Amino acid sequence: MTLSSSLPSPNLIRFFTSLSSSPTPPSFEWIPYDRLKSISYFASGEFSSVARSVWLDGRKIVRIDKDGNKCVVREGETEVCVKRLDGWRGVVEKGLDKLYKGLTACPSQTSYYYGLSIDPITNDILLIMKYFPHGDLCYFFYSPNPATNLSWLNRLKILRSVASALVDIHKAGMVHGNIHPKNIMRDINGNEDNWVLGDLGGGGIEGCMDKETWARKNENTAGGENNVEKCNGVSSELLQVETLKQEIESSRDDGRSLIDDSDEDYSPHTSCLSLYATCGEMIGVLPYTSPEILRGCHPSSHSDIYSLGILMSELVSLFPPYYSSLLSPNLTLDNLLLDICDGYRPRISPHAPGCFINLMKKCWCDTASYRPGAREVLEIVDRWCREVEGNGTVGNGERIVLLEVERGVSGSVDYDKVRKMYESKKIKLTRLSENEWEDKTESLESSVMLDKNLALLKYFNETYNKGNELPGQYITHSRDYFLAWLGLVNVNLVDALYESQVGVNDWHHQYVGTPTISFFHKLSNSKLVALVATDKHVVAALNPTSGNITWRQILDERENIIGLKANKDYVVSVSIAVDYVIRLWDGLSGKLLWENIVKKSDEATRLEKADFDLNDGKKVWVNNNDHNKQAKFLRIVDNGLMINAVALVRQSSKYLSIRVVTYGLVTGDVLKTLDLKSRVENEKSVIVVGGAEDFKAFVIWTEKPNMRANRLGRDDIATEASLMGLYNNVIPSFAEADGPLEFIDLDVGTRTEFLVEVPTKYGTTAAILKIDTEGGRFLALHDMDEREGKSVYSAAFDSKGKLYVSRVFKEASKGVNLEIVQIATHQTIVTQEINHSVANYGYMTSSILCMYCDEPDTKYRMILLSSDGSVHSWKDASISWTREESLAHAVGVEFVDLPEKKLWSQEVDELDEDAEKVETITPLNRYIRRVSTHISQLRDLLDYFITYITRLIANDKSAITTTKSRDSASLHRDIYGFRKILVFVTPKKLIALDSARKGEIVWTRYFNYAFLDLQKIFVVRAAMIKYPPVIAVLGKQNASGGEIETRLFRLNALTGGDFEPELPIEEPGERTHILALIDAKLQATFFQTFAKTFYFVLERENRLSGYKVLNNGSHKTITTMEIWSIAFPNEAIVSVGQRPLHEKVSSLGRVLGDRSVLYKYLNPHLVAVATFSSSTDPKSLSIYLIDIVKGSILYHAVHENVSPLHRVFLIQAENYILYHFWSDGDPVKGDGKGFQVVVCDLYESEHKDERFESANFSSFSHERPYVDTKAFMFPHGINAIGVTTTKNGITTREFLFATTNDQVYGIAKRVLDARRPTHALTAEDKEEMLIPYDPAIPDNRKSMLSYYLTVAGIRHITTSPALLESTSLVLAYGLDIWFTREAPSKTFDVLSEDFSKETLVTTIVGLLIGIIVTRPIVNRKKINARWY
Repeated sequence: MTLSSSLPSPNLIRFFTSLSSSPTPPSFEWIPYDRLKSISYFASGEFSSVARSVWLDGRKIVRIDKDGNKCVVREGETEVCVKRLDGWRGVVEKGLDKLYKGLTACPSQTSYYYGLSIDPITNDILLIMKYFPHGDLCYFFYSPNPATNLSWLNRLKILRSVASALVDIHKAGMVHGNIHPKNIMRDINGNEDNWVLGDLGGGGIEGCMDKETWARKNENTAGGENNVEKCNGVSSELLQVETLKQEIESSRDDGRSLIDDSDEDYSPHTSCLSLYATCGEMIGVLPYTSPEILRGCHPSSHSDIYSLGILMSELVSLFPPYYSSLLSPNLTLDNLLLDICDGYRPRISPHAPGCFINLMKKCWCDTASYRPGAREVLEIVDRWCREVEGNGTVGNGERIVLLEVERGVSGSVDYDKVRKMYESKKIKLTRLSENEWEDKTESLESSVMLDKNLALLKYFNETYNKGNELPGQYITHSRDYFLAWLGLVNVNLVDALYESQVGVNDWHHQYVGTPTISFFHKLSNSKLVALVATDKHVVAALNPTSGNITWRQILDERENIIGLKANKDYVVSVSIAVDYVIRLWDGLSGKLLWENIVKKSDEATRLEKADFDLNDGKKVWVNNNDHNKQAKFLRIVDNGLMINAVALVRQSSKYLSIRVVTYGLVTGDVLKTLDLKSRVENEKSVIVVGGAEDFKAFVIWTEKPNMRANRLGRDDIATEASLMGLYNNVIPSFAEADGPLEFIDLDVGTRTEFLVEVPTKYGTTAAILKIDTEGGRFLALHDMDEREGKSVYSAAFDSKGKLYVSRVFKEASKGVNLEIVQIATHQTIVTQEINHSVANYGYMTSSILCMYCDEPDTKYRMILLSSDGSVHSWKDASISWTREESLAHAVGVEFVDLPEKKLWSQEVDELDEDAEKVETITPLNRYIRRVSTHISQLRDLLDYFITYITRLIANDKSAITTTKSRDSASLHRDIYGFRKILVFVTPKKLIALDSARKGEIVWTRYFNYAFLDLQKIFVVRAAMIKYPPVIAVLGKQNASGGEIETRLFRLNALTGGDFEPELPIEEPGERTHILALIDAKLQATFFQTFAKTFYFVLERENRLSGYKVLNNGSHKTITTMEIWSIAFPNEAIVSVGQRPLHEKVSSLGRVLGDRSVLYKYLNPHLVAVATFSSSTDPKSLSIYLIDIVKGSILYHAVHENVSPLHRVFLIQAENYILYHFWSDGDPVKGDGKGFQVVVCDLYESEHKDERFESANFSSFSHERPYVDTKAFMFPHGINAIGVTTTKNGITTREFLFATTNDQVYGIAKRVLDARRPTHALTAEDKEEMLIPYDPAIPDNRKSMLSYYLTVAGIRHITTSPALLESTSLVLAYGLDIWFTREAPSKTFDVLSEDFSKETLVTTIVGLLIGIIVTRPIVNRKKINARWY
């Protein structure tokens, strides 16, 4: 029987004919129905039924017969899974185009499809597939007898399998579209679990329906799944294997479709998405459906990645997403749909590592374009699997704490309900615009919120009342519970940011740090970039034209980058922490292509050599150099046949010798080890040049009285030259040498030019030499002559291969100068002075050169690094940009308030006149001067009004009304106090930024002192009339004799200049704050008179000590006296907190719901101290509250099982203390692992309306505070913590957390409140606006102050009040700097942005017109009334 005669329709005939004639025909065939026996249906859904059966023939396989020939045979009886597509024969036949592409374009993901058949009774299409006896992932997780081998590695392998399948699917131009646990099948191969992503296609057969078929199916839908057996390995209704976005054309040569659209039985089908538009419905599993699809968009590869992110949350928590919401009888799919579109995501398990959470959040990001690709996810997960298999760590060395599943969680899940939840259902959609969607969301949320909250509250109370402790599954519902109570109290504690507001109230500066390795590199697209590796563990590419960051990759802070190379579009970095890490980056995008770790030996001087495959980073060979343990390798030269490594070996206490080790290029075996007869003093006396070809690389060194060279690969000395002959006869400028010769590597690749430099009496001189590769002789190419000071060199080639060498040096009379020499012609083509301020940036330390035009129009581009850490770019005699990279090393900052603008005019007017001038000036002259001043300022009036109106229309409260006159250069505050000077202190420099001008630099000040390390900054005087603000900077400097000196600098905060008179002499009228310094001998130096008694505390050697200083009326150094000391035996101090110095407290008490008061404990001398136990294991964390005046411990708390691998952060404000730490949990008590936040509220008494007996607070009294505490599970690890401050302290505080994923997270004090009740809310609690206690803080994206920004490396968060009580200025800094304005209670003291100013103006104008029109009428009426 032929194939044509057995097929029932022309479409199927065309389909199988084309399939068999494809270049690589898949094993997919027509299976006659009579070849299937024992068909037993065990499950049915809305669109299909699933059965087990036996295929009598089995698949075709290729075997080798006894003669060695290949033959095709049948497997015989094979157990298969049969999916009957109920009533869909016509629809399926119309979708054969899509099935064809899936079978041919993506065979790796469709190999488990065996063929098609037709039920002769019902005439339904049957899809024959592989039978998976071990079930799917849903059964694996939630069945009554779940698997026990759910280690973290196994879960990562599941994720890796799904990601690998998506890579193949997306590469074929298709979309899966229906990823969830029931579509992930388990296939056991030996002892190894293999996971198969099934049901490829994404919209299922509904993607092929026409409107009539859809309507017919809606009339006869049948749901439910019965008797789901363990063997069920096939999920519901997916047949199509192509994207739902495009119609697939046939791959036949004639271009015709496989389906004849002229067939009278069928009409052209519509796509799934066009069907959404007409029917307003979709079919799918809602928890795994992306927000853009729920809004009516087409499925795409991005939506598959979203489903992968939801799967990640289920893998780590073993809890179905939105489980409680979907099972609640009072909640509908519409409510959950709106929540998902509004950013609601499954709760993040505290067990997950931070790197896993970061990837999961990227995958389920609401903005589809921000999600990573499938290949990127696969590379990351594959690396994690290798790391866990190797050393049990993942990501940045984070140790996995989730080893085995907590069966108490998954065991509490109802398996039947979970399977029901993962059935595909119809979901009603509405295709709305963005604004319409927001309006519909708000109206629907407002109408159902109360019912939803009450239902969730009832559910939580029922489960919570079952015991005193919350089991894991109830904690999972904490976000719903939290949102419910927010709805009940009608409070909005967070405020989202609209896209139009991004960058309006905030600004972000990105930095990379000070480069340690830098060079220019041209990519394949002819784009030139500057590649840098920095001391802040960053690999980056800079745009040479603008200085902007093209891409950057931030490594672990423990890694030091020791190597960076580039070749074509690839960049290789080598870093070292515990081991060596080699990474390959894409030079165009900065994406990581692969990384590999080379183990480092115990010996510090031992360096492992490894060769890697560029394609995948796998090791080709590794040589451990066991016989070269004491060798320090300098450079490796590859000549194409072998590798020569040049190293230095310690010969004696004074001298080193040179060793050359030769390795086989293919095997890595040591072929030869040669110890040269050499005695060198240091590394600068040795250089390696040349390479590429055999015996054309040289190692050159100086060994008095000669300079010698060895040709690598040979034993003898190739050549040597007398240093005296070089000085006296060859290089004329070397005759003035006043020190040893040093080599400078110009990094000229395989060429043999090099530079030698010798010091002279007034500076340095240098020359370019070359070694002849044929004869091995030294050649002098160019004498660069003597120049003053220290010189910086770099080299570059033009397009013709001509070598240019640049020299940057500082001359006392001419400043910084640049010279560029063409070596071939000995011509100095550039000689110019560079506009570089040594006072602001220090001296140049290194440079890189690029020649981008040939002769005669020679042009150059140069990047220079200065001693302050900043990066500068010059292009053809002019500076093009400067990157203030020293800000990446900021150790402190102060907000400096600016004076009012009117004070400046007063300062230059009468207030600035001396007594003699006041007596001599006449009133007429004074009047004329005032009038002329006002007239001269009139020219700025128009600009002022234009700026003011622009600010009013744009509602930009931070805009500055600038003018073109003298005031444009002045610094003055704005009416809201948003504009301040941010003065950063770095180890060598001060930088002042203008907060209102997007962080524009106001001034810089470089301190050119050897061994100076600036550490602290203080504001000692605010801006006043006639008095500019003054700051004081403290630094330490290593002095002679090993002593450490403290240096104090007092500066004008507006200009950065020195402030006179200098300390310690003070004038009574200066109005500066008291300043005292304590030296190492505990001697106190004061720079102004102070109070009668002065107390301070010092932390030294794991001990706190309090000291007292008595005033004897002298300005001289005074001896201090220790009055108390607290030692912490077997403990280490890890964090110390203290209240802000100038904190404002608006209220002495907290008003309760019954109008009674709890009085706050406001002790200005209270210090919180956190310590770790050093003797116990596991470690414990202790918190002490200490009064530093009398040294008494007012409170002590201990937390057991706290990991010291994570830092403890502690902050004080007003009457509360908050600290953050990692808890390893207690398996006995059932406490889970994760980050925790504890808040302590301090009151004078536990009872209402009770205060201390004394009317005035004193640290010498015996009273102790009442401490009320609450602990919360926190969703993030943090790197810094801060709290908002406002002008009068009236506004609700907000805690600010810098998370480990480089964002700023804000949580209101009302959420972190120790008085949150654990019982049901009473009337008094509601009156007090309390929120019920929830042990978990929700991970709400709306609480991210930094929205989608990545503020890298945050280490500090500081705040300052604005003049508006509602607003606090927030500054986060570390590697990056980010500034914003935050209003925790919203801007209640200014008009909102949606206030209609136009309506107000129109109303006022209308009233004026009405008055003008009606006034004559009223007057006339009054006159007439008097006459008549």
